[in-house]
Amino acid sequence: GWVSLAEFFSFRHTQGFIHTMNNLNNYKAFSLGYVEEVLNGEKHLPSGVCPHQCWSETMVLMPIIEGIIGYGIESKYDYFSFYPSFPFAWDSVEVRSIPNGNHLYNFRMIREPEKTSYYFESDSLFDPIHFWPMLLPGSSIRHVKVNGKKVFNRPASISLSQGEFLPNEIVINGETEIEIIHSGGISLIPATTKPAQN
Repeated sequence: GWVSLAEFFSFRHTQGFIHTMNNLNNYKAFSLGYVEEVLNGEKHLPSGVCPHQCWSETMVLMPIIEGIIGYGIESKYDYFSFYPSFPFAWDSVEVRSIPNGNHLYNFRMIREPEKTSYYFESDSLFDPIHFWPMLLPGSSIRHVKVNGKKVFNRPASISLSQGEFLPNEIVINGETEIEIIHSGGISLIPATTKPAQN
């Protein structure tokens, strides 16, 4: 869990997703509903430590929340940050009841060949957020629309080995739609396996 979280924070999202899924896929193997604190990696068996450890489950959830969904609170700047890094094979995602102070957000992503759309719903008005979505490595971003209005022509992105990040500072005003028009790019689909006893 710590390794996968560190990989997301250092922009190695493919590896972070693989390790997160390897960790998550253990939850049915031993004590149902719990994740073993320590496993024997050669035999895929418990190593005699109590399985009912809260932080064991936490380290399955944190990489999903802070890594894949990219949720964070920047309290120093009074900002809500959102850096989603969903696997590129996923064509849609929905996340509900994301907390920000006393308010909740719902979020949806729909990915098409040359357009990725993000939809936010909030019970709060005029909330600023740092929104840095990740697109395919090598993508060319043509323009960005917020609620149907073009706001950036050929916006500058940050190119990393595993994706193109598009830095944005936007305001969520009730229901907000962000459309990113793009082309090109290529990436690997993360391979996931289900751990099994030898």
